[in-house]
Amino acid sequence: SNLASVMEKYPQIILNYEAKDKERFFKNVCIKKFIKKIENELDGKGRIFVRASGTEPLI
Repeated sequence: SNLASVMEKYPQIILNYEAKDKERFFKNVCIKKFIKKIENELDGKGRIFVRASGTEPLI
């Protein structure tokens, strides 16, 4: 509880995308370009973290 009082919270958006073939999703050139576009738009003021679920067919 002591740590919680000094921890700075940041806004976040969590989205799930159903992907039957997670490996193929990450190899997709359009997906790679889209992620890069968002990173550029954030311009160091935020971040995008895209990862596959280990237990469900979700990205």
